[in-house]
Amino acid sequence: MSDARDVRARILEALSLAEHPLSGSELGRRLMLSRTAIWKHVRALRREGFGIEAVPGRGYRLSDDVLTEAAIRAHLGVPRRIGRSIRVLAETGSTNTDVLAAATAGEDEGLALFARRQTAGRGRLGRRWHTLPKALAFSVLLRPPMHPAEASRLALLAAVAVHEALAAWAPGLGIKWPNDLLAGGRKLAGILTEMRAEPERVQAVAIGIGINLAPPPDGWPDDLRWPATDLETACGRPLPQAQVA
Repeated sequence: MSDARDVRARILEALSLAEHPLSGSELGRRLMLSRTAIWKHVRALRREGFGIEAVPGRGYRLSDDVLTEAAIRAHLGVPRRIGRSIRVLAETGSTNTDVLAAATAGEDEGLALFARRQTAGRGRLGRRWHTLPKALAFSVLLRPPMHPAEASRLALLAAVAVHEALAAWAPGLGIKWPNDLLAGGRKLAGILTEMRAEPERVQAVAIGIGINLAPPPDGWPDDLRWPATDLETACGRPLPQAQVA
């Protein structure tokens, strides 16, 4: 395995699913790498900000919540359409941009693409969407058989779906037309739909969703365009990223 990012993604996946620490030898056996190579990849992951601790005499384990494809699938069950293909990127500019590029390349409907770090997220009218370390950022690919003039309804449908998914954790959650979800009058999640279309037919739609999972270390700033909140504040406890996804 020559792709370092693929190796590191598989290390994170193995650690996220393990019920006990995994030794360097065990990780090396699974990935067909030496213990030294595993140690170097773990060190690189730590530099990227992942909490991986070494338990003396036992091995490595995650000390914080890490989003992986396997962890998402463990909560998802058998997907009917959305989630038939799941990808988790360590970092990207915009998941919507990536999904539309995948659509152009022939990707089937149902792709769900997540990013642990999104550097150029955006909202309506091109406004910047600030993706915090403790936030869920993802996009899904749809290919609806509809006229482009009808595509605006997808934003509301997405908002209703996100509301249904989060309502149990965020009492009083409401939808602010056309693309925000508010808890206690504060923005908890945002949705952006973008499409590729011909004059009479939609080719592909990317539905981007950003959900604040936890507050920033110094709390939410007062100078935001719209006051913000997060799921942890709304429900009083932290929630695993994969469970929310």
